[in-house]
Amino acid sequence: MSYTEFTSNHTLLMGVARAVITPPVGSEMSGFIARNSGMLGVHDNLYMRAMAWSNGGKDACALLLTLDVIGLDHSTVETLREHITNSTAIPGERIAITATHTHGGPAVMDGRLGGKVDPGYLDSLLQQATEVTSLAIGKMIPVTARFTIGTEPTVGKNRRIPGGIIDPDVPVVRFDSLDGQTYALLVSYACHPVTLGADNLLTTADYPGYTVRTLEAIYTNAHVQFVTGCCGQINTGHSAQDSVKGRGLERRTYAECQRLGRLIAAAALQASERGAAPGGTPLATITTTQGNAKVQILRRIVELPLRESESPEALQRFAAQCTEEATRLQSTGISTGDVLLLRSWAEWAKKLSTDPDPQKSIRAEIMLLALGEICIVMLPGEPFVELGLSIKARAKHKALMVIGYANGCPGYIADRSAHEAGGYEVTEAYRFYNYPAGFAPEAADMLIEGALELLARLE
Repeated sequence: MSYTEFTSNHTLLMGVARAVITPPVGSEMSGFIARNSGMLGVHDNLYMRAMAWSNGGKDACALLLTLDVIGLDHSTVETLREHITNSTAIPGERIAITATHTHGGPAVMDGRLGGKVDPGYLDSLLQQATEVTSLAIGKMIPVTARFTIGTEPTVGKNRRIPGGIIDPDVPVVRFDSLDGQTYALLVSYACHPVTLGADNLLTTADYPGYTVRTLEAIYTNAHVQFVTGCCGQINTGHSAQDSVKGRGLERRTYAECQRLGRLIAAAALQASERGAAPGGTPLATITTTQGNAKVQILRRIVELPLRESESPEALQRFAAQCTEEATRLQSTGISTGDVLLLRSWAEWAKKLSTDPDPQKSIRAEIMLLALGEICIVMLPGEPFVELGLSIKARAKHKALMVIGYANGCPGYIADRSAHEAGGYEVTEAYRFYNYPAGFAPEAADMLIEGALELLARLE
């Protein structure tokens, strides 16, 4: 493991910027193996959004870059950081890169989560990342900040356990310019952006896009950035198998997407205004007079263990079974999603069966950004909701936001109880990530303890 730490302590400065990253029509999409066509059009644009903070000039800068894509390989994250560093001189360890996890965007993870990656599109992201971050850094202004938490208990649903645990919190960090105008909002919620299903062939940011646009319409001229919380098994009310196989799609509409996005926006708005009211009680504030604008960035690199992979012989048998069943279903002409799923698994098993040394662990990154007393813990992959809840419950810091899909997306990271129960996220989903096995139960504990250790190191 290794640590990187940076601190400074002056007036908080902030800059923001965004760019459209909508891919060309015809691009392959990511998120659903049951899709059988490329992108046919654009429902709403995808964006790359940047927030930059400093309290001592360029050498005391932190960046948060969020992309409306399903996720990013850690190698892509490192390449993005390298390009940003080359253009801004901001070290890579001070740059956080997150994905909203929309399933209505382009393929960006090679060999993972469906769709063929267009190298030209990835190259365009590199160029836009340097431009967006340079713009954000170049227009920093003094700001104040308030952290508040709203509540929305009806959008997120536990897809493994009906009525099971969710995280209803809608944490909001509101940044105001010194003339009192809202300059930016950072908003989070723990729910998969999968309102739309496999039949959707239009580019969309899903419900986070509606949340952002609703708040931008209220806070005119403000920058709104949405980051997705720990929602590995939390979605808008359908099973993982329905998503994988393309079932129950009649309930997954843009009207529903809009409704859910607006509900989250309403909770964020209420929290934002409650914290800004005279006599309001935000959980943390940063002002120009308190001298509490310290910026801290801490990072921990960990090797998350995988479970033991199956033998080559077992994989070959599995591949044959999948191929046989896919052929049988295809002859009936009625189960396209199942056929595509089985053929995908057969291909995965055949490839893995010839690997003499299957991967045994995955390098991942835990990051903590602290602005004064406001803390943002960033976890990799698709962490189950219990991880975020556990960190928040055990941390002494109350102005705390915990997000996933940060600095790489290596797959579902389930808590121990989920491993005992099994199910899609534990026993199947790693195949879509092209790994030989899923994460071992202790991987979740490593992320929780690593995050708490970083929080304990704050000055």
